[in-house]
Amino acid sequence: MATNRFDGTRMRHQPALTSSQGTTWLVIATITAVLLTVMFLLLASTGGWALPAVGMIATATLLLAMLATRMVVSRRRVRLLTLAGLYATMLTIALGVTISIVVVGSG
Repeated sequence: MATNRFDGTRMRHQPALTSSQGTTWLVIATITAVLLTVMFLLLASTGGWALPAVGMIATATLLLAMLATRMVVSRRRVRLLTLAGLYATMLTIALGVTISIVVVGSG
C-alpha cells in the first residue's frame, strides 16, 4: 500500500533542493570552476590549448548561467533544480573534456 508520508532521505526532499536560496550551489560551483580552470591550464601547458580552452569556456559559461538563474528565476524549486542541473552539466562537460585530453594526448 502506497503512503504519501514525507521521507527526508529521498533526494527530492533534501534542503539543497527545497529550502535553500541557491547561494550554496553558487559557492560550490565557483570553487569548482576555479579548480577546473587551474586543472585545464595545467593540462594546456602539457599539450595543445584547444580542448582545455573548450573546458574553460564551458565552465565559465555554465557558472554565468548559474548566476543568471539565481537572479532571474523566482520560483524556489525551479531555481534550485536548475542550479543543480547546471552544476551537474559543468562537471559532466569537465569530465568529458579531461578524458578527451587524455585520449588525444596518449595517441
